[in-house]
Amino acid sequence: MTRFGVLWDLDGTITDSFNCFYDGLIEFFDANGFAIRPDPESYRAAFFGKTMDTILNAIAPAPLAEDDLRRLSAAYTDLCAERAKKPGAITMVPGVDRVISELRSNNVPQAIGSSSVLKMIQGELAGIGLFEYFDNIVSGALLPSKPAPDIFRVAAASLGLRAEACVVFEDSKMGVAAAKAAGARCIAIATSNPPEALAQADLVLESYDGLELGTIARLAGE
Repeated sequence: MTRFGVLWDLDGTITDSFNCFYDGLIEFFDANGFAIRPDPESYRAAFFGKTMDTILNAIAPAPLAEDDLRRLSAAYTDLCAERAKKPGAITMVPGVDRVISELRSNNVPQAIGSSSVLKMIQGELAGIGLFEYFDNIVSGALLPSKPAPDIFRVAAASLGLRAEACVVFEDSKMGVAAAKAAGARCIAIATSNPPEALAQADLVLESYDGLELGTIARLAGE
């Protein structure tokens, strides 16, 4: 049997962190003098799942110096890390724990490939009790943002695999595009976007209900 791996996006795919990060971003904008105030849907479309450097470069009236980017990114990370500690701030997407547990029980290697900084990824996974289920965690904070394929290629390599031998779970249009650009198969979960926005994926689900290991394995070419 050909060995395959599973690569997971985090926010919107494993965790429901939207409100936590949206409220954190608005607080961050207020504290740092940025006039932009996106409504929740505009935030979801333009910023959710992007690295903070990408967001800052998109909204700043002039290019920011590297020192300013690092300082502001660190400030946002610290702010959201504090928000995430509040009970109920980060929750689990229903049913995802069953899928992750079944993959682990069948010795399928799994890695996280998220645009968040490592501290945030680790905190979210620990908060929902799934940290130990993953063989590796790859932060894309210093990699090109999705839809660039880099994060999934690096995550696959961390498992000793090529991206072509992996199935990616994603919830965003940009994430699906990144998975396909990397050469991976992709299962999209419509938690953050309507199914039609995720049509580039190989399989689009509205929930994890009924998703079995055999379906994932067949998609991987097993």
